[in-house]
Amino acid sequence: MSEHEHGGTKPGGRSSPRIRKVSCPNCGKLSIYSELNAFRPFCSENCKTGDLAAWASDEYRLPTKEPVDSNPDERTSEDNYEDI
Repeated sequence: MSEHEHGGTKPGGRSSPRIRKVSCPNCGKLSIYSELNAFRPFCSENCKTGDLAAWASDEYRLPTKEPVDSNPDERTSEDNYEDI
């Protein structure tokens, strides 16, 4: 990375602000993480909107275990019928 991306000294001895770049959580493209980027931590409005849509449609869920049957021998009324 250049000296400017890590912060450093501009010509004339003035310090430059540190520019932090992060991977966009949606597409992985490098994105500027500062007030200059209205979509941070995303790289664009498209990635930010896409992530919001994924949340709204329940694409992001915590994994859960399947419910454990309290009595595996217990049958439903449909199981009591035999095929003839």
